[in-house]
Amino acid sequence: MYPLCKRTDMELEVRNRVLNEDVALVIIERLADKCFVNDPRVHWTNLAALNRVFNRAVHRLLSRTYKIALADEYGDVRVIIFCDAGSDKFHTSTTRGSSVHPLISSISFKKKEQAAAFVRFLTSNVRRSVILDLEDYCFHSDDDPAVGALSHFSKIDTITFRDQQCRCPVCSVLTDHSSGPRVEIFPSEVEPITDNESSNGYEFHFEQSDEDDYDDLYFSDLRDVDDY
Repeated sequence: MYPLCKRTDMELEVRNRVLNEDVALVIIERLADKCFVNDPRVHWTNLAALNRVFNRAVHRLLSRTYKIALADEYGDVRVIIFCDAGSDKFHTSTTRGSSVHPLISSISFKKKEQAAAFVRFLTSNVRRSVILDLEDYCFHSDDDPAVGALSHFSKIDTITFRDQQCRCPVCSVLTDHSSGPRVEIFPSEVEPITDNESSNGYEFHFEQSDEDDYDDLYFSDLRDVDDY
């Protein structure tokens, strides 16, 4: 009887862990809906540092990322994340696999290197084909680290540019990606988003490389806001 009891206890522990993780995922989904922040420390992805249950739940939601957009906000870089919603409240499947009501969140970074570190963090969690939106990030430098980090996504479906396709070195790497991404061009008369628009509803695996400073940026206990 002992082995049977032991197995039952183990099964109960697994059930409790799965239940808790599902509950944590529901909580994170609610927090990730229209979450637009300027302080990286208050973004929902930081819940990964809370405990193992929330860590797994954060990874699960990030794995449903289907679109990433970059936006220039007066020199800062806003990274916008679009995730498929999982609950019935949000989710309606479409032919493209995205939700009618996706979970949209964003973070603004003062340093492009920090934005690049966060993008690399996202790429380590996403295995599906993604859409890259550079429509509101058209005035970047030829070696912009945030754009360069986008090439770490394993599969790219579409890249969106404004007015004309960017031919800079980092964008050329993206368009030459092995997945053969489609390129979409938006007309120049479409006005770029403003800081107010991007922070108020712009419609917008957990492996780290040794060189990636995302862990230090996000999961340190104390960090002065000015450091970001």
